[in-house]
Amino acid sequence: MNAQDALNKGLTIDQFAAKQAETWRKGLADWDSAKDTWQLYKLDNDFARNIAANRAGRERIMARSRALAVQNEAFRSNIMTRHRAAMDTSSHDRFIAGIHESSSHDRYIDSIHDVETFHDPQWGTSKHGYARQHWTDGSGNYIHSDDLNHDPNIGSQVEWTQMERVR
Repeated sequence: MNAQDALNKGLTIDQFAAKQAETWRKGLADWDSAKDTWQLYKLDNDFARNIAANRAGRERIMARSRALAVQNEAFRSNIMTRHRAAMDTSSHDRFIAGIHESSSHDRYIDSIHDVETFHDPQWGTSKHGYARQHWTDGSGNYIHSDDLNHDPNIGSQVEWTQMERVR
């Protein structure tokens, strides 16, 4: 401590020393307060950084989720397209070949409806019921009869062909 500083302030050396000690004591107390403020600032900064990291992580997860949803839809669409193509091709091929590949379920339903599948030389296959014999003129017209001796060609200007059952 400098005695001249005390005289410059108009104080005795003891008064100046007491005033200086009070200033230092107050300064140190303020320093502790500033230290607490710094720790709070550091905690707030760490918290903000963690929130930002969590937001970034959540955005990455959401972006991945959206990408997976697009992939899943593309996969489902591909399967449905292949399924439709297979069904269309299968039905078309059977129609062109005139073959009816009925499943046991189809045959069961046909038996409930009392219908059978017949080979139509012009149209492939057709289903008929309620009669033992079925005839076609090749133009989509049919005659049905339970009479085993019936021949629709007798007295007709149209040529009728008897259709055979598909097994």
